[in-house]
Amino acid sequence: MICPVGRFLLRLAWLLVQPAHRTPSRVVGDEVIAAGAKGILFRSRLSPDGVNLVLYVDELEPTDRLDVHDPQRSLPQNQSSWT
Repeated sequence: MICPVGRFLLRLAWLLVQPAHRTPSRVVGDEVIAAGAKGILFRSRLSPDGVNLVLYVDELEPTDRLDVHDPQRSLPQNQSSWT
């Protein structure tokens, strides 16, 4: 078992080597973008029926469009419903 100080030092070491090593999520993102996709959908770990959307906004063009499919109206409907 690693003590909190040891865990902190491991995390610090990881952060120091990150510029030279890409994280798995960065590798996946780079591959998705290289394939021409503008984003990805994946299942939520926290909600069994949930789906997450990641958009690579730097890849979006002015003509790109995103339509929201929310039949249960579970997404916020306006700015005040985000809280």
